[in-house]
Amino acid sequence: MEDDKDEVSIGEDVFLSLGAAADKFVFNLKYLTSMVQKGKLKAFKMGDVWYTCEKWINDHKKQVVDLIDKEIREQEYKLGHFRKWVRKTFK
Repeated sequence: MEDDKDEVSIGEDVFLSLGAAADKFVFNLKYLTSMVQKGKLKAFKMGDVWYTCEKWINDHKKQVVDLIDKEIREQEYKLGHFRKWVRKTFK
């Protein structure tokens, strides 16, 4: 990384600043910051810089995908009942 604040190594783990993580994983920095503030993305603050790691980013992505899948299943379930009601009611 260009700036020494962009990357921190602790033991074998490498942590990226939120800005560097946004660039690497093609996220918006405001989105990552918001997710950290809401407790939906693991991160820690060192000085005035927030850091996260690839594993935590991937965990967050999985949670988002799972949430979207759940919402789709629930909507399909509701739509299925609605379709049955429409067929039954308007035959």
